[in-house]
Amino acid sequence: SVSIAKQKVYEKLLERTPIFKNLTSNERLVLVDALCPAMYKDGEYLLRYGDEGEWLYVILEGVVEVFGQVTDSGEKVKVCEFSEGHHFGDLE
Repeated sequence: SVSIAKQKVYEKLLERTPIFKNLTSNERLVLVDALCPAMYKDGEYLLRYGDEGEWLYVILEGVVEVFGQVTDSGEKVKVCEFSEGHHFGDLE
């Protein structure tokens, strides 16, 4: 379980995230208790093209850049980016 301070931060973030904003406060708290916070370093991969998704990621802070397949010349092509409050991945 997360600390009470973190719990409030996460609940406010979920409240601002479109797919979660219509949940009740109690429903958001249940979701907060199920969160598995993780930190990633600049340049670290969360997923690679073709990986099977296992998680739903909600960005608390920072930016996640999404790159498509590497071109024939070896260049990575930026497709989009996600920032605070955005989400991506799978929710089972």
